[in-house]
Amino acid sequence: MKKTLLKKQLLEFISSLSQRRNRQKRKTGSSILLYALLFLFVMFSFGILFFQMAQALCAPLVQTGFDWMYFALMGLIATALGIIGSVFHTYSALYHAKDNELLLSMPISPPNILFSRMAICYLTSFLFEAIVLVPTILVYHSTGANTILSLLFQVLILFLLPLFALAASCFLGWLVALFASHIRGNKSIFTVVLALVFLAGYYYLYARASHYLQLILVHQSAIGKTIQTALFPAYQMGLAAKGQILPFLLFAGMVLAIFAIVYWILSRSFLSLVTKKRGESSIRSRQSKLVYRSTSQRKALFHKELHYFKNNATYMLNCGLGVVFILLLAGFLFFKARWLRTFLPQISAYVPNLSQWIPLMVCGVIGLMVATIDITAPSVSLEGKRLWVVQSAPLSAWDILWAKEKLHLLIGLPPTLLCAVAVNVVLLPDILTAFLILSWNALFVFFCASLGLAINLKRPNLNWINETTPVKQSASVILSLLGGWATLLVLGGLCFLLHNLFSPLLLLLLCTILLGFGFVFLLWWLKKKGTACFDALSS
Repeated sequence: MKKTLLKKQLLEFISSLSQRRNRQKRKTGSSILLYALLFLFVMFSFGILFFQMAQALCAPLVQTGFDWMYFALMGLIATALGIIGSVFHTYSALYHAKDNELLLSMPISPPNILFSRMAICYLTSFLFEAIVLVPTILVYHSTGANTILSLLFQVLILFLLPLFALAASCFLGWLVALFASHIRGNKSIFTVVLALVFLAGYYYLYARASHYLQLILVHQSAIGKTIQTALFPAYQMGLAAKGQILPFLLFAGMVLAIFAIVYWILSRSFLSLVTKKRGESSIRSRQSKLVYRSTSQRKALFHKELHYFKNNATYMLNCGLGVVFILLLAGFLFFKARWLRTFLPQISAYVPNLSQWIPLMVCGVIGLMVATIDITAPSVSLEGKRLWVVQSAPLSAWDILWAKEKLHLLIGLPPTLLCAVAVNVVLLPDILTAFLILSWNALFVFFCASLGLAINLKRPNLNWINETTPVKQSASVILSLLGGWATLLVLGGLCFLLHNLFSPLLLLLLCTILLGFGFVFLLWWLKKKGTACFDALSS
């Protein structure tokens, strides 16, 4: 039974890359090649980053006899990355898969279901940690300090350490699911807040990485003693990576024991967590909302989209995270407005005419963040096998598509306009420039919303079991993000070619007009051909 379940999980993942629409139609080889190249590019980019980090640490620590601390530190970084990269995928895959109840209705024990899902989650943790550990091993091997035994233990650690990250991810996901099952309100908000805390901690550590590397190299002895006492498993892992047998046995025993305990806890509570329902008060509240929304068909359709978005943590985190960065930029501009007004003229003294180009440059920066808001990109795919429900409603296809675009505008437009207002507060431009800054940013939100919806209509994925497939693994999301950035690149290239002929203000006006034409064209396509694409999805 375990082999069958494992095969099912692997086939589901492969089918998300090899099928298209709601028919069993294979994607072209070019599409699969695009996914493979993109995956390799991301892996290679992060691998280069950690390769440089390993080079900065390895030689100084090896020369002073702290080889074990080198592996301990890189192992801790790999574990942290593995937990951050897989905790929310683990949470959604274990407890929010759409076929949980279907599998539980069959003569399959919950531990077997849990094992098959954890096996796929292990692969996720392994990939994240391999980005760190493979460069770590290669850099250490280049020093010539490796022996056959140490190299063997390092490879075994490469496969053992993800078990600890998986155990931690499963335990954190279990805590989230356990807490969320007792929440009568919107439990997705809790998940989103927790994810933002993780991301904030990750980016803080990333920004301070060079400072911490210097501290490690200066205070090697003190940090080494701290690891030996407070992080005993990491200390044993470092010794094992040097080729010591007893530390390797201790480390392997601790990792396997921790994983076994977490698996036992999860197997005992898996059934109750995935079948836990909300309380009656929440159900009555939801019923009252449905009665209220039934007063207007279009309003009910829009509230359906809004309700799905705010109750789906995966959707909010992956498609609405850009809102957080835009609000952070707006807050920085508001609170540092006085300092920026004194700082920018100092830069202008070294760069001629910089003050005239700042509005264009800032609009480009905001546009990079706006493009990451891709709420419409998976919105059609998220209908899944329920697509016939909205298609059978007494509403036109345009009403359905416009409700999805309205949700994107509701989420993305207010913070973008707030950020544009913050830019005007800092720069204090003339009325025309201030108006163009507001207009350009607003139009870019409209453009990205229409672009994502158009791409998803052309490349939908209705055969999914978990929401992570259309939200994180679909071509429409990737193409929508790249399409927004490509638009910025084209407009930036146009400004560069024409900067000797037109002033920055005229170029900003030209970009705004071109963006307006692009939005009008996409809107026309959605009303004329996009509606036909939507109606044809059920055929």
